[in-house]
Amino acid sequence: VKVLYAQADWTQMAGPSKPGSKGGSNGRTKRAMVIVDPVSSGANVAVEAQARDYKVIALWTLDLPVDFRSHVPMAAAHLRYAAEAEEQPTLEATVAELKRKAGSLEVVACICGCESGVKVADRVSEALGLRTNGTKLSDSRRNKKLQQNAVSAAGLRAVREALGTSWDDKMA
Repeated sequence: VKVLYAQADWTQMAGPSKPGSKGGSNGRTKRAMVIVDPVSSGANVAVEAQARDYKVIALWTLDLPVDFRSHVPMAAAHLRYAAEAEEQPTLEATVAELKRKAGSLEVVACICGCESGVKVADRVSEALGLRTNGTKLSDSRRNKKLQQNAVSAAGLRAVREALGTSWDDKMA
């Protein structure tokens, strides 16, 4: 959530500009944030979005097992979504499903809720023309070897790592 505060301009996107403020109706209740796989800390992001008078649309990916959808912290146990959409076999179908579920809501952001949603959040936000991390480095946000390579390429210290498909690959 701290990263979200640092990257988002809450004064432009949300009604109350101070994180944690409740605020009343700000005339923007037709605005929605899509949270892709809003479980774990992603559910906390959804709670914060609602506190800022956004409607929240959950977009569930094919990578997240259905039984994981209930894995939310106690602070988010009360969370109810304005709509829920399911990832479809293609990006075009997913975006169409999301727009259908959003109805008259204006989708103004698409944020990844947990790691399983990284690639879908990148693709959907890009397709909708929203602020995005883009798809160019999506793989390095999911694959830890690629992530460490990107860190090293940026001239930063990175952990020593090895890639393999089995423990025996690394012990040889």
